[in-house]
Amino acid sequence: VAPVPPAPRSQEVQLSAGVLFNFDKHDPKNMRPFSVVQLEELVRKVQREKLVVKSIKLSGHADRLNSTGQNDYNQRLSERRVTTVKAELVKLGIDPKLVSTAASGDSQQVQGCEQRFKGQADLRECLLPNRRVEVVIEALRP
Repeated sequence: VAPVPPAPRSQEVQLSAGVLFNFDKHDPKNMRPFSVVQLEELVRKVQREKLVVKSIKLSGHADRLNSTGQNDYNQRLSERRVTTVKAELVKLGIDPKLVSTAASGDSQQVQGCEQRFKGQADLRECLLPNRRVEVVIEALRP
């Protein structure tokens, strides 16, 4: 009698993307176009490879600029960005129950932009990587 081969095991997979926003914006039309493409490609990959999604974590962020004088302004902005990305994922067919969210305001900068700039627009563009929602998908490949 030949031995029975072990059942194939699922492989854990982690996928990620970053969604960047225009300065002081949180709505879908102010997501940078390349970010929208990246998000759509991420969801297509999950669907194409028939991955079993365990969880999707969204983490929202804002840059250090704040002209309102309100201490929690960037916190609320990062929360609204996370809400926008979650809604976009749901539109793309993701089950909202799989998505967890967090927002860090401007506490986790990835780019400081300490050099001097000729104008405010140049500084804002330098700070673009900080205006983000990080998307991490934990899944199983059958």
